[in-house]
Amino acid sequence: MFDFDGVIVESANIKTQAFREMFQGYPEHIDSIVNYHIKNMGLSRYEKFRHIYEKILCLPLSKEHETKLGEEFSKIVLNKVLNAPFVPGALEFLSNYYRYYYFFLVSGTPKHELLKIAKEKNINKFFQEVHGSPPGKSEIVKDILRRFKLLSSEVLFVGDAESDYNTAQSNELMFVARKSSETTIDLIEKSNYWIEDLQDLQTALLEL
Repeated sequence: MFDFDGVIVESANIKTQAFREMFQGYPEHIDSIVNYHIKNMGLSRYEKFRHIYEKILCLPLSKEHETKLGEEFSKIVLNKVLNAPFVPGALEFLSNYYRYYYFFLVSGTPKHELLKIAKEKNINKFFQEVHGSPPGKSEIVKDILRRFKLLSSEVLFVGDAESDYNTAQSNELMFVARKSSETTIDLIEKSNYWIEDLQDLQTALLEL
């Protein structure tokens, strides 16, 4: 199972810059907002908006405004993500091994947006299923394990964020950390294995 941003495509920093751009009108809070985003990469952007407004800005957030924030975020990031390069080794690994393993894409990106990106980047053919939010990643993984009758001990989650690690832990999966631009040292230290990029993933699979 794969996260998307920072694992398949070098797009983690695109999302970080989008939060910085969207909340530039609150300069006194921008560092807290960006730090919260980085710490919670992989969560739905809507969950982040709600936290930012309630806990950081201390402002009300209507459902209508939340929807508008999501639309604004998509406008900022979509074309940039579509044009972002693949993580080194990602395309090669997927194309070489998708006939031998079950591959699933599990992301906090809204599902309709993720499906569009996967189709435009011509990678949807490599995955058994492509899943975005809602629901959350842990719920998605739990459902996949049940429907495909997969043993947790035989499944690997590749991610670059704390939410990915938590998803793996809650479903008793092995976790491989891809060291992206936003990955913390703490995440690398507690992973089962870490890789610089997906050129090293097959080695990780063999060793695990």
